[in-house]
Parts: sequence; C-alpha cells; structure tokens
Amino acid sequence: MLKTDFNAGWLCRETPGGKPFEVTLPHDQSIHKPRSAAEKSGSAGGYFPAVDLEYTKDFALPEDAKRAFVYFDGAYQNAEVYVDGVPAAREPHGYVPFVAPVDTSGSDKTHKLRVTLASGAAPNSRWYAGSGIYREVSLLTGGEICFDPRGAMLKPVADGENSYIACSAALLGAKGQALKAKLSIFDKGGKLAASGVFDCGEGELNCTLPLPNPRLWSPDDAYLYSYTLTLTRDGTEEDAVSGRLGFRSVKLDREKGLLLNGKAIKLRGGCVHHDNGILGAAAYPDAEKRKARLLKQNGFNAVRTAHNPPSSAFLDACDEEGLIVLNEFTDMWNWGKNPYDYHLWFGAWWKSDLLSMIRQDHNHPSVLLRSIGNEIPERDGSLNGYAIAREMCDFIRSVDPTRLLVSALNNISPKRAQMLEANLSRDSEKDWFDLLSRETFAPLDAAGYNYMFRRYEKDLEKYPERFIIGTESVAQEVRENERAVQASSRVLGDFIWSAVDYLGEAGIGAIHDSGATGYFEGFPWRLAHCGDLDICGVKRPQSYLRDAVWGRLDRPYVAVQPPWRYESEGQVSYWSYPERYSCWDFAGHEGRPLRVFVYTDAPRVTLYLNGREIASAKACDFVAAFELAYKSGTLEAVDSMGRVSRLSTPGKEAKLTLTSDTAAFTRKGQLAFIDICLGDEGGNLRVFDERTVKVSSSGARLLALGTASPTDLTGFDASEVRLYRARALAVLACEGKDAVFAAEGEGIIGARVTIPFEPDRKAED
Repeated sequence: MLKTDFNAGWLCRETPGGKPFEVTLPHDQSIHKPRSAAEKSGSAGGYFPAVDLEYTKDFALPEDAKRAFVYFDGAYQNAEVYVDGVPAAREPHGYVPFVAPVDTSGSDKTHKLRVTLASGAAPNSRWYAGSGIYREVSLLTGGEICFDPRGAMLKPVADGENSYIACSAALLGAKGQALKAKLSIFDKGGKLAASGVFDCGEGELNCTLPLPNPRLWSPDDAYLYSYTLTLTRDGTEEDAVSGRLGFRSVKLDREKGLLLNGKAIKLRGGCVHHDNGILGAAAYPDAEKRKARLLKQNGFNAVRTAHNPPSSAFLDACDEEGLIVLNEFTDMWNWGKNPYDYHLWFGAWWKSDLLSMIRQDHNHPSVLLRSIGNEIPERDGSLNGYAIAREMCDFIRSVDPTRLLVSALNNISPKRAQMLEANLSRDSEKDWFDLLSRETFAPLDAAGYNYMFRRYEKDLEKYPERFIIGTESVAQEVRENERAVQASSRVLGDFIWSAVDYLGEAGIGAIHDSGATGYFEGFPWRLAHCGDLDICGVKRPQSYLRDAVWGRLDRPYVAVQPPWRYESEGQVSYWSYPERYSCWDFAGHEGRPLRVFVYTDAPRVTLYLNGREIASAKACDFVAAFELAYKSGTLEAVDSMGRVSRLSTPGKEAKLTLTSDTAAFTRKGQLAFIDICLGDEGGNLRVFDERTVKVSSSGARLLALGTASPTDLTGFDASEVRLYRARALAVLACEGKDAVFAAEGEGIIGARVTIPFEPDRKAED
C-alpha cells in the first residue's frame, strides 16, 4: 500500500475543556507541562502531569483509493479512534502499533479523525510514560485488492548454500481472484540478489525464495538487504510493499553458549526506557537513531527495551547500528503494580497485543530475543501465573518460532509480590526463588535473572539444561557480573540497569548524606539518576569503569572523589554510583585530602601532580586507588602500558563551546543535537560552574533545552538553562533553511554554530 507521512496538521487539546492547539507528531504533552509535588504520577513519573487528550485531524484520500488505513506506531494510553464519528479502533496497551480502517465507500471528500487518550488516570506506570500520540502515524492507501496494512512477515533462514526467505502476507479482496506475487531481494547497493514469482491463495500468500550464501547480519557487520513484494492480477500491479531484512542464525549450545551465525557471542547489554530525555516520550526517528548510536559507541552490543516494545524507528536504528534487541512485552500481567496500568486490560488484550508486537518486530534482524514480562508478581504461580507463562510462549512460537524467549525475574522474598524488597533480598529461611520460579522458567529458552549473579553457579549446577541471562544488574557490581558471565557458556550475557538515564523512578540512583527515606526521592526530583549515560548522552564515570572491564579504554580514566566525600561516600543507593568527577577543580579545598581512582586494564598506574610523582599503585580489579591532598594544577595518570591522562585546573576564562551531531541538514524536520559546554581557553571543563546560559536560533526551531540535573525545576521548553556540571543539551528541528544557533551568558564568552541546509547532500549514516 502507498504509505504517506501523516504527522502534520493535527489539533490537540487536553480534556475536558482544553483549547485546541496545532501539533506535529510525534507529540508528548506531559513534557511541556510544569511539574508539581501534587501530581498523581508521583516520583515514578518524575512529578510530570499525566493528562487526558483528544487529537483531531481532517484529511482527504486520493481519488483512486479503494481501501485506506491509519497506522499508529504507538499512543499512550488506552487509545480510542473514531473516523467520521464511528469507532474504528481501540488499543489500551500504549506501546504497540495499531490500525484504524477508513471507510472509502462514501462520497465525502474530507474525513474527520478523532483520537482520545485516557492517560490522565494516574499512577499508571513505574516510570515516566508521557501522554500523547508520541510515535509516528502513517496513512496507508490502496486498491480493492491489496496486502494487509500490517505488511508482510519475512523469515530469512541462514544456512549457507541452502539459505532462503520464507514469506507470508495476508491479502485483502483476494477472494475469487487469480493473483501472483513477485518477491525481489536487493543487496545493500541496490543490486538484485534474488527474485521469484508465486501464485497466491485467496486469503494469504506463502512462498519460499532461495538466496544462497547471503551476507550475514551481526553487531560487527550490520548488513541489511531490502525487498519488494508486488501483487499482480493479469499482469497488472495491484499493490506493493517494501522493507528491509537481514540474515542471521541463532542457536543455544550447552558447551558454547549463544551462537550467532555459528560463533559464540556474549551479550554486553543495556536496559533503556522509551523516553528520549529532554524530548520526553516523543519518539522522533532522529532521536531514536541517536540513542542506538550512543549505545553502540559506548560498547554495548545489545539493548533490552524495558519494559515494553519500542518504536519502529528504534528497531530500524538497531538494525542499522548492529544492536541485538531483547524486546520486552510488558511490566505486568493480571497483578497490577499501579492502579491504572496494563493489568486492567491484560486478560482480554494480551494475545492481540503480543501479535501486534510480533508483527512489528518480525522483519528486524536485530530482534533475537523476546521477553514475556518483567518482574511479574505471578512469577511465583499466583493468579495462574505458571499457566499464563506457558500459554504466552506457546502463542508466540505458533506465530514466530525464530526468536529466543525469556522472562526477567527478580528474587522472590517472603513478601513475594513486592518488587524492590525482593530485588534487595539476599537471604531467607527458604530458597523461595528456586521453589517458585522453576515452573515459570520451564517454557522459556533462557531464564532472565535481575540482580542475582550470585545464583548463577549453583542454579546452573542444579539445572544442567538451563541458560541464564542477567537481565538487570547495577554499575557497582559490573566487575562481579562480568566474571559471572564469563564463568559459564550457559550465561549468555548481562544487561546493565540502566544504559541511559531516564525520566521517572525519581531518585532511585540518589546518594544520601544521612537519613535515607526509601528507594525514591520526593519533589523536585525528576530523574532516576542511574544511567551509564546521562539524559543528555554524556558518559558518567561508571561507564568508563565498564570500558576498562570490557577492555575498551584507550587510556586510563581518572575519577576523583571530591574532598567533601573523603570521610564518607554517603549512602549510595544500590542503583547509584559513588560521587566522582573527571576534573581537578576544587577551589576552596586546597590542602584537603581526597581520593583518586584510576580505571585501567593495565597492571600499574603512576600518579603525578604538577610534574612530581605522588605514588605508584597496582591496579586491583581494574582500579588503582590513591590518596593525596588537593593542590591546583595538573594531575597526570600514566599506566604501565605508557598511556596518559591529564586533568588540569581551569583558568579564569569562561568560554562556551557548541558541538552539533549534524554537520548539515538534508531535510526539513531533521533534528540536530547540540552539546553546550563551559570551559576555559584550554578546553578544561568548569564542572562546578553552574551559570545560566541563554540560547537563540534562526532557521531551526528550538525543540528542547535542558540538562542532566536530577532536580532542576526549569522546563525543557525554556530558552535559558542553568548549566549542570558545565553542560547542557539543545535540540533543533530544521525549518528548511540554514540554521544558526547561539549561546551566551553573563561573564561568559559566547559561541555560535551554523548548520547549513543542503537537501541534495547525501544523508550521513
């Protein structure tokens, strides 16, 4: 079917009583509203408002359209769609695609589309969910005879000379028709790799096309083919669909572990929620691509979409970047974790929603694993949990048996259903987890363990057929988790919580000086504050320790624990990491003692201050530790492999630098992410200088401006921002012309960057 961008020209209003305003999708209304301690979303939602919304759009169809559908990639939450006043679709899940048919039989030239979202009932999530049609929407039009609007399902089978593609597609209007389908496969350069013509059944196409010795997709070589599937009647084209696919084989082997294309691989994974930081839940394709790119650049070869299916744009990006995906269906079954979450609809909707997830991810080679749920209370067999796990696995395999099935289970404490208490429980009178989880694991291909690497050895010995994936772990235990992963081929890998920081679960990564109040923080906290990367995409110290453990550091990393943390690190949350900085800038603390930690995979490190050797220390478990008194100047770490890192006290000058991730705009609406940094004339960041910066732009719209501060009350719509650790991030949207972005502040040397509009320029990969 013809696919048309359907994102512009919407009117949105808050209900009841709100005034309509124009929006372009994707759109998240919650991120644009002021936060308050009184918000029903609470700390879980970062104290952002949850609102009910109504979207409307008038549209006309092409004159030759005999069938039409509106395809929604996702809308939060409990969406109801009306076309010309008639109910056309409903989808409560919030994270799966759905389709609304448009009646083309009438004579009206203009159709009226109305979408209502009931996300104002809160709390409805354990993290920031947002409110709105936050993913892209498309209009699909075609003739009376056409493919199902959800597209074709292609199954590439990699088997050397015997490799092939199995294709199935539902047909509309095919009854009594003699139809043929042509499947064409093209390599990355556009050259025809294979082609075949097949007879169609009345309601469905099923065919197999050989493609000997295809180039295989992997994290090291994310090779993608493209396909075109054409439907004809008497030689006349009736419809066509196209897309991408990749060949790879997946197998579990007791001796070798997870085999991708016949080679053993360990999953170096990270968990991510669906938000895009300062953009909120809005799933702009450019933001989703940036997220995937940052994950890959920082050493991850896998990502877990916690705890719901991601946008199609994110799956596309993972295909392109070579990121293995563990696609997760939901955070709850019939036992809710919040009063208004998906448990209200699970019983009636899980099968159709799982089918929607499978149809969305099926053609993506990056999706190797699917999870039927995260930390489900019924993991212990309550509320018929064991039977539900078996039924879900059987259903998935009946539709698509090509992915490995897992479920992420946390510990089971005597309190059983209580999630966080179970995560932190280490000992109990009985081994509740073993007693109550074995039936949940039985229908799965691999057992997902959250925060339980200590169990791996004994459970693998007790269950010789079991494979384990560390589906959640914390930064403080990265070294222990890595050793546990490498100790057995039947441990497939580990996923850090979290790879990228996120909105909501506010304060789960906080550090208390005293009097810790629980797992979460009160207002004005807005972030979890536990990611390897912050919400602006900047690496935090824990990410560099992971680099050392994974053998990725090209030089030692110097992490300084400041003088005010010399006596005590404070009460560091289990999901947090000690307060450390990669800077040498502690004015007012001259002569006070502090600790320096150097992350390295070399045997020894020597530390110098202002050219004088302070000490040489052995690196124990990737860390060399030092104590010294602070004195301004230059701190230098030299490891025994001859690699050097330096930190220098900033000079008096305060100068802004702007770095855009986009060299040139190639299309209207394209995003550019601009890092704003405050340093001295030598580029040394002024980490504790939190002055306010004002920004302006021309030729591009300022979509968002913000920092990784966990408590800032300034909204992301402002044109000025108080820097956090010398940084801020701005996001621009191209308006079809050259763009100029500028930043300035009192007593600061300002900066500007120009991003030319070059539509004829080839888009950068």
